[in-house]
Amino acid sequence: MDPNQNEGQGSGFVNKANNVGRLAYDNTRRFKGAYRAIKTLRITTAAGGIWWVPIIFALCFALGLTLFISMSVEGGVGGGSGVGEGGDLSSPPPSESGTTTPTCSQGNYSDCLLSQFNVTVIGTTDQTTLRLIYDALSIPMAYPLFSQRFKAARVTISINSAQTGFNGGWLVTNQAGDIAIYQKFFEAADRTKKEYLIHEAGHSVGNTNDQLQQNFYKSVYKAGLDPKCYLQGVIKTYALGLINSNTRLPNEAFAEAVADSVLCNNTGICPKNSPSGFDIPNFPSTCLSTYTWIKNNVLGG
Repeated sequence: MDPNQNEGQGSGFVNKANNVGRLAYDNTRRFKGAYRAIKTLRITTAAGGIWWVPIIFALCFALGLTLFISMSVEGGVGGGSGVGEGGDLSSPPPSESGTTTPTCSQGNYSDCLLSQFNVTVIGTTDQTTLRLIYDALSIPMAYPLFSQRFKAARVTISINSAQTGFNGGWLVTNQAGDIAIYQKFFEAADRTKKEYLIHEAGHSVGNTNDQLQQNFYKSVYKAGLDPKCYLQGVIKTYALGLINSNTRLPNEAFAEAVADSVLCNNTGICPKNSPSGFDIPNFPSTCLSTYTWIKNNVLGG
């Protein structure tokens, strides 16, 4: 990816507002239904003089409804989870098994990047920057097949914090899999930096295994699978406003699929990475063919 402007992240606020509206509507319907039931019960019991049955029924229902609303607001609206609601980016989705997130116990992130990921970083010795890179890469590197392919690329990451990228770009990955990071990248939030670094790591694997990303594109997008997940030939969380005649659609679709597959789970929104993209709810199930292909052929976890 080569973003040319500092585009913001998707927000879960609209989704929360919609959930509150749906909750109020559903509870109103339940209340009206209960009222009709109580009214019917009063009519049928009036002749027998059992006047206290509807009253007890109504009191029990009111108490139950109050508890239901309280629990729904606490867990269903205010307790959103997943990446789209500020989910944890430090480890693979919790539903994954067979993955072990790498750690740098000695705290020398330059050494850990080289020894664990076969990555050389040039242009900085700042441990904060090196840790950010390590933490981001440790997410896809938890998957054995991805780790194998990424290490084989022998990636060099060059830090150009005082330079402006081509067309104002943040990051760019060349055909050899090497990643260049430019000034705009360092103005973003750490969360955004991690998302883009993982996308670029996907490019490192795809660009050094071109047949792999071409097979992915042919097997999923060209086959017409997951139509709700793609726009303009790429997964729609991508910055669609950046697409032009020079965009390599299979490459961008592949890198975005890798990032979404390791960052997004089935309990939240997979957020767009720019205002020109679109959120995807519950990515692994909504984009099942994409997720399954990437998991089986690229991640291996």
